Amino acid sequence: MAKRTTSPTRHRQRGFTLLELMMVVAIFGIITMMAVPAFQQMIESERVRTISQDLYSDLVLARSEAIKTNGNAVIAPVDPGQWHLGWTVTGAQLVVTRSAYTDIAITTTPVGLTNVTYTRTGRISNAVSPSFKIASDLPAPDQDLTRCLTIDLSGLPHTERTGTSPCP
Repeated sequence: MAKRTTSPTRHRQRGFTLLELMMVVAIFGIITMMAVPAFQQMIESERVRTISQDLYSDLVLARSEAIKTNGNAVIAPVDPGQWHLGWTVTGAQLVVTRSAYTDIAITTTPVGLTNVTYTRTGRISNAVSPSFKIASDLPAPDQDLTRCLTIDLSGLPHTERTGTSPCP
């Protein structure tokens, strides 16, 4: 019988070459470098939105507290005129205290607003409609991260993203 000889076969190797792996890492690094600034801007935009929603919900709470207790409810900054350092909502008792926010500017109209007082009817006692401009102190190269919160004389707060336009 004749002996069968088999030619040496190549074994197929599995896996990636070093060059392929380096190309994937380089492409991933480029995509990450492009995404990080947009991601940071999104985080800062959400932070400003969250703070404006905190203030909005506390104004609604103060209004409902005034109606519920048939008395006045006051929302005031912890340090007069410095809303970014936090605020309290008081009615018949202390209801809510918010702590300070970092890298945020909260300006008011009228300037130096010391409190917003809701009467038992749910209306504000202020002679003019107050507004709050909430903005990030961090640099945002592509857009202005600003939200405006206004309170009409009936006591209802409204919030909107203003971008570069001024608060009413």
